[in-house]
Amino acid sequence: MRKTLRRTATLLTKKVVLLMTTLFMSTTIRAYDIEVKNSDDVTIFYNYINNATELEVAKYPTYLLKYSGTVVIPEEVTYGDETLKVTRIGERAFDLCNSLVSVTIPNGVTSIGELAFQACSGMTSLVLPNSVTSIERGAFSHCDKITVFDIPNGVTSIEDETFANCKSLISVSIPNSVTSIGTFAFKGCSSLVSISIPNSVTTLGNGVLHSCSSLVSLDIPNSVTTLGEYMLRNCPSLSSITIPNSVTSIESSMFWGCTSLRSIEIPSSVTTIKGYAFRECSNLDSVVIPNSVTTIEGGAFANCI
Repeated sequence: MRKTLRRTATLLTKKVVLLMTTLFMSTTIRAYDIEVKNSDDVTIFYNYINNATELEVAKYPTYLLKYSGTVVIPEEVTYGDETLKVTRIGERAFDLCNSLVSVTIPNGVTSIGELAFQACSGMTSLVLPNSVTSIERGAFSHCDKITVFDIPNGVTSIEDETFANCKSLISVSIPNSVTSIGTFAFKGCSSLVSISIPNSVTTLGNGVLHSCSSLVSLDIPNSVTTLGEYMLRNCPSLSSITIPNSVTSIESSMFWGCTSLRSIEIPSSVTTIKGYAFRECSNLDSVVIPNSVTTIEGGAFANCI
């Protein structure tokens, strides 16, 4: 009886292992639709999109096949008897490709998918073609070595966490087509000294410049009507900021830990200073608060000694 039970258990274990292997293989196969080798002998994986009329670059199927070195994405790909254009870099396509040095993206690509280049820690630069109109959440987050980035004309939104923790990013060019900058878009960009926000921008999201420890100054244009919470929290080098008359509220924790900020003039459009807005701004000597302010919430100026 015990031998029978042992044999049954062994058979069940083998079946489970076989089932898991089959499921893994199936998942791997479904990760991309086709693979095509470039003339330079680099294999790129693709998915069919838009009713199989176009292609997107797909995520590598296994860690052994991660993209590395130099990758040139062609404008169009011939597979079998059909030729299709490449129009998108897919979700997580190059995610965690830490041996990737450079990628050439062709004209015709219109969108960069969510987390597409996340943690490509060896990539020093990336040029996007003017055809790109959409950059999704976290697309370039944790790209530690990128120093300069130009966002193409036509992009209307910098999504949440797009450049979060790009620690070497010194300069970013934002075109006039951009109207909103999302939550934590530049959080942790510790080398960013300045950023120019165009007059087209109306919204700066929560924590958009959180922990940008080298940021010295910021001019917010009159087009901006909404400032996010903890937008400039933990920016100890910030010494100068211009807040426009279009803003009606200083949001909670907005300047928390801005220890180089010595003076600030709050515009007459503001009616509310929310909780912990200037907490631990320990060198703040002068604050001009207009008569329009009717509410100052608890802790707004806590530890401003």
